Amino acid sequence: MSRVLLLQPSMGNYYRRSPVRGAVTLSPPLNLAILAGALENAGHQVQVWDLESKPRPKLEEDIKSWGPHVVGVTMRTPGFGEGKGLASAARRACPKARIVAGGPHASTCPDDVVGPHTDFDVAVRGEGEQAIVAIANNAPLHTISGLHWCDHLGVEAGQTEDGTYLENLDELPMPAWHHFDVPRYSRRSLVAPVVPVADLESSRGCLAKCVYCTKDVFGRTFRMHSPEGLVDRIEHAVGHGFRAFNLVDDSFTM
Repeated sequence: MSRVLLLQPSMGNYYRRSPVRGAVTLSPPLNLAILAGALENAGHQVQVWDLESKPRPKLEEDIKSWGPHVVGVTMRTPGFGEGKGLASAARRACPKARIVAGGPHASTCPDDVVGPHTDFDVAVRGEGEQAIVAIANNAPLHTISGLHWCDHLGVEAGQTEDGTYLENLDELPMPAWHHFDVPRYSRRSLVAPVVPVADLESSRGCLAKCVYCTKDVFGRTFRMHSPEGLVDRIEHAVGHGFRAFNLVDDSFTM
């Protein structure tokens, strides 16, 4: 059994000086909630820290105190700088921990993420539920699909082929909303007059070929939850105190 710490970086000042700030919804990261559920189902201990919702002034001390074996950081491209800082803090706090990057930026630019100027050991490309569990299980990296890794680990840098996408989304674990202090997500926005808001996905993937959009996370294969499976997830979120939903599908209208 491994101890796994999952981190959502703060967006820092990226939105705070922009007029778009009024339309940015504060909601707990769905991707980390699902990863946490997968890890717990596999028998691992998990903590999830959303630093946008709850900053940790003594982050390095907090990481060292818990002593995770694996630290996972999710990042969009604007959060890459913050993510690198989290990786460096985790490296100082737990030199032997495996530090993993995931999310859109790691999927799109894995060579940058595990390059010589970061403390990340591994970048996970695409859907991460199976990969993070395999990493926590300490499986050899070359046996896990969709990875880039560097020689921080004492092994030669390398990568594996892309994995296959999950066909039946109802097989995904329920989001582990119990890791989040739901009342903290009470900041209203132009698009979220009712709070707290939970992110919700009814499908993954998109068949469109828009040149400005990356498909590196969920791919070009369109897959849907069943109606029953989606209602189960809505009821699960309502049971944890959420009152509204933000649909994050790549192609909801399809």
